Amino acid sequence: MEKTFLKFITTCVFIGLSAVAVHAQSTDDLLNLLIGKNLLKQEEADSIRAETALKTQETPFDKTLSIDLEWRPRTEFRSGYQQMANDTTVPALFTNQRTRLTFGYDVVGKYNFQFSIQDIHTFGANDPRSTAGTIQIFEAYFEPMITKNFSIRIGRQRLMYDNQRLFAQNDWRQNANAHDALNFRWRNSNLKTELAAAWNQTNEGVAGTNFTPTDASGKLISNYKLLLVHYLNWKFTKALTLTTINSGDGYQDAKNPEKLLMRYTNGGRVEFEKGNLYITMSGYYQHGHNTSNRKIDAFYMQPEIKYTLKSNTIFRLGMEYMSGNDATNKTDTVDHSFVPLYGVAHRFNGYMDLYTRFPSDLNNAGLINPYFFIVQNLSKKTSLGFYFHQFYSQNKFVNSKKEVIDNNLGFEHDILFNYKPNPIINLEIGYSYYLPTASTVLIKKAKVDSEKTFQQWAYVMLTVKPQILKMKFNK
Repeated sequence: MEKTFLKFITTCVFIGLSAVAVHAQSTDDLLNLLIGKNLLKQEEADSIRAETALKTQETPFDKTLSIDLEWRPRTEFRSGYQQMANDTTVPALFTNQRTRLTFGYDVVGKYNFQFSIQDIHTFGANDPRSTAGTIQIFEAYFEPMITKNFSIRIGRQRLMYDNQRLFAQNDWRQNANAHDALNFRWRNSNLKTELAAAWNQTNEGVAGTNFTPTDASGKLISNYKLLLVHYLNWKFTKALTLTTINSGDGYQDAKNPEKLLMRYTNGGRVEFEKGNLYITMSGYYQHGHNTSNRKIDAFYMQPEIKYTLKSNTIFRLGMEYMSGNDATNKTDTVDHSFVPLYGVAHRFNGYMDLYTRFPSDLNNAGLINPYFFIVQNLSKKTSLGFYFHQFYSQNKFVNSKKEVIDNNLGFEHDILFNYKPNPIINLEIGYSYYLPTASTVLIKKAKVDSEKTFQQWAYVMLTVKPQILKMKFNK
């Protein structure tokens, strides 16, 4: 009976270790336990280890199942964030939270499946007795591998290209950003290219393609109906990289639901990196028609130089330049306001996000944003960054008396402390202040004399991202 039971245990262990990739340490623990219980002899355990190792070499793991968790609460103090505070403004204080659970299943050389759900809420905003759900699907896509280098990603997914200035996941926002799209992807060690396409509809219609998207409250929002984007990243040499992004996004004509008003954006970036020096230059030209059916003729430039000292101090000096409209030229029917599409603004135009909605946050006047960043890595776990921005309107803007105003829109200083004690936990503490001008008040349509109110913002954000499970196996 004992021998029969021993054979049964041995067989189970062998089959288990052969069929499933159990962690090596767990395997040894299990075998040692069986030896300790006198259910297995040392030589039998050694034989199992040897056979398992040989089996593993013969059939490498080709499947991976993973489960990742992200928990990210953030407390913010706002007195001038996005909108200028004035002498009657009471600062806002709140905490919000993102909880995201991501499931991944990857079969090497065949397909990849990704599914993530998330809950976004402000502390206290939901009635704990309510039956209304708050869970939303962030990503859900299937990606078959057609060849070793070519795949097709189908479903809701992030589109993140280059430095994310035009297409970003917008991770600062708790709900981030994803697209329902079809994405043809090809990549090797030196070349990556993608062709993504999206066609949005409000519901399962029976006729026509009328598209009327709304937010959670039912309010109509503006969103593209058609999106086509091609991305290419080519590493010419170890020091030189070229990136191109060419896109067309179409919005439904307000008068004709079957007509698309297409906006096209073409351009790219050149990057040079050698030693501690990094130099880049990007530029885009925008044309087509805007949502008001006006012709577009706009452009964007961003030169930047970065240098890293041996003391781990990083300096970045650059500028963003976005064209805008001349408010004194009433005969110009062309729209010159550049719109940075679906990219991130938080990291480019100051953490206080006063200029994130284009072109409305600039009143169509465009933006010039010279910046200077200093980031000091205090240790392997901590860093301290100082980010300086000086803002100007790119084109002429007039006041109520039709007088051209000064284009100086003010100065912003962001301070960010980062503490990352291990790969799972990250703590951010940030503080920003903004020194506006009278022109800022006019451009932002703020209350008169708001520039006399001190504009500031602070936050504390804790991110915890443990990997709950990562299991590799063959069957």
